[in-house]
Amino acid sequence: MTKSEKRGWMVAAVVLAALFLFSCAGVFWGEKETVICQVAVIARGRDDLEYENFRKGMDQAAREFDVDVHFLTLYEENDWDDQKRLVEQEVQDGADAVIVDAVWADPVGERFRAISPGTPTIVIRQQVEADYPIFGICADYEAAGRTLGTQVASEIDGERPVWLVCRGTEFGSVSQVLDSLLASFLETSITPKIWDQSKDGDLETFFSQTAGERPCVIALDLASLWELSGRIEYPGQIALYGIGSTTAILNRIDSGLIRGVMAYSAYDEGYLAVREAVWASQGMNMENLTKLDVHYITKEQLDDRTFERMLYPMD
Repeated sequence: MTKSEKRGWMVAAVVLAALFLFSCAGVFWGEKETVICQVAVIARGRDDLEYENFRKGMDQAAREFDVDVHFLTLYEENDWDDQKRLVEQEVQDGADAVIVDAVWADPVGERFRAISPGTPTIVIRQQVEADYPIFGICADYEAAGRTLGTQVASEIDGERPVWLVCRGTEFGSVSQVLDSLLASFLETSITPKIWDQSKDGDLETFFSQTAGERPCVIALDLASLWELSGRIEYPGQIALYGIGSTTAILNRIDSGLIRGVMAYSAYDEGYLAVREAVWASQGMNMENLTKLDVHYITKEQLDDRTFERMLYPMD
């Protein structure tokens, strides 16, 4: 073996030894262990279909911030006792933070302060006024109601009856949308009527009592919008509007069953909820309430690239 060959072998040995030492550095100096944040997400109903885009954003944030997410639904829609039980159970099991689509409207912050003391709680889909550890992320429901009222007033015949339909005015964001809608109609000749399914009867009864009216109907919650659009038997039977969007809802806008909705980015809602849950659990300073922009969407906007990411987010 020549001197140059020996020298080459010696260099190779030194390099291999150095690589070995670097690879073992964690053993001697201690590797930094990844801390997994435990976050519980508790829905307001049994079906997680309306959380389709929310979950995409949630999953993306979970990957980025090392989060183990538990997504839980209720046995019955708007069952406060079940939701309260799940929050208490997750806190007791060691959740670092809780994200909840609260059943009740205000004083929602005080409700969760009482059942999850000290545990950061991110309330989604309704406006919440509270200090640490309660935070809120929601669409700008005041703007949504005001804009939708203006659009409806400009699009329908003034003689056409207007109905506002929901599953309960006390649930979720309904009261916030309702207040701004009613305020917007004060400036018009429209005097809307309210159909609360929890008090006035189901949608079968509603369609029976409004048969022949060809009313304009505004659904104040996503579940009512979905059910109403599924009961339309022929074009023009009702002029239907609503709040919120899913892929299925967008398909019904495209088919003409729904005239228009106020939409926002549920993907951003899910992403921000998880990110803020992590930050809150780490004691970082944050805004108490984050409002998401809303946009009026009709069939014409479905192919508008401006709204593509909001309406059709990728996994």
